[in-house]
Amino acid sequence: MRGGLVRAGRNARVRRTVHVHRPEPLLCLARPERDSAGSDHLAAVSKVFAARLAGLVVLGPDGESIGRVRDVVLTIRMGRQQPRVIGLVVELPTRRRIFVPMLRVTAIEPGAVTLTTGNVSLRRFNQRPTEILALAQVLDSKVRVDDPELPELAGVDAVVVDLGIELTRTRDWLVARVAVRQHRGRLARRSAIHVVQWQHISGLTAAALAMPGQGVSQLLLQFEDMRAADVALALRELPEKRRNEVAVALDDERLADVVQELPADDQTDLLTSLGVDRAADVLEAMDPDDAADLLGELPETEAESLLQLMDPEDSEPVRRLLEHSPRHRGRSDDPRAGGAHPRHDGRRGAGAGPQPGSDAGVGVDAVRGACPHRYPHGPVPGLRAPAAVAARAPPRAWSAASSTTTCRGWIRTTR
Repeated sequence: MRGGLVRAGRNARVRRTVHVHRPEPLLCLARPERDSAGSDHLAAVSKVFAARLAGLVVLGPDGESIGRVRDVVLTIRMGRQQPRVIGLVVELPTRRRIFVPMLRVTAIEPGAVTLTTGNVSLRRFNQRPTEILALAQVLDSKVRVDDPELPELAGVDAVVVDLGIELTRTRDWLVARVAVRQHRGRLARRSAIHVVQWQHISGLTAAALAMPGQGVSQLLLQFEDMRAADVALALRELPEKRRNEVAVALDDERLADVVQELPADDQTDLLTSLGVDRAADVLEAMDPDDAADLLGELPETEAESLLQLMDPEDSEPVRRLLEHSPRHRGRSDDPRAGGAHPRHDGRRGAGAGPQPGSDAGVGVDAVRGACPHRYPHGPVPGLRAPAAVAARAPPRAWSAASSTTTCRGWIRTTR
């Protein structure tokens, strides 16, 4: 539920904040009964709710840590057949997300998931059209319940809170139960959670999950204690629909921190999906240099319209940074286009090589032309910092007869 009003700047608009209610714990992990020999059969757990798997450590057979569970992959079948759990999305310590089949899982315990082998495919997980992510896509979706024992849910929308999966005798994991809550307005009091058998659930299809307007409270709960860089990585793994819904629900400050961690292409796509008013609010909350980089990727007309919507105190430093960007300067002062840095002598081709009567070992800047910051695509390979120049230059290059000029820390020496 959204609440609270936050102001920033002189002419700031009202910004939105999101308050996430922590849901009640559902069911504990169910342990199978011991057999006659006194040992657990197959796995430590045969019934578990999918949301409880999020964040669990994934261990190999020798106890070595492989990563952490981030989601559960399902396949929804025709009719009212129970969806099948085909695997887990596991995040490695390198932040790469991979797919681990459920047949590799030998035990699910309250604190860890153990695999039958430590050899797993390191190929990045790519969701297929027939696959559904339980935590990212199914939770917070709307369904209908026709359970005769729950007449209060008949004919009304219910929100999915969790999915209960069970291990069958064929070693397949199926969705057996669904935890739901009656859907109410934002200001209404939350209703109780009911656990319903899958046979009494309708409306949980791939087409229904593609409809807009789905809630994101469960995803926001997962992102609550995560760093901005980790949230940005998680957003990139979400389908576009869910990514945009999460971005709309995040408050301006949090979204600005996350956007700054995204690649440039994802930044522009996400900013475009927000609308101009919300995009201006997010740009105001971003650091000026990051906001300038992001606006530099947009067409000039769109960037200017966003700058006009921003608060003047926030847009002024961004405008100054944009004026010094390569795109706004053009190629007039690009050494490769024949221009010269205003601080230098302005001679075309000053970097063509040693001039007659000059020292061959003097002046790295003279070899390259102008300062490296004037190159649109970053420093010039091979250009050395002042300390490196001093270490390699002959002693006569630093005599009293030489004059040295500095351009942002890069040294140019002439005689």
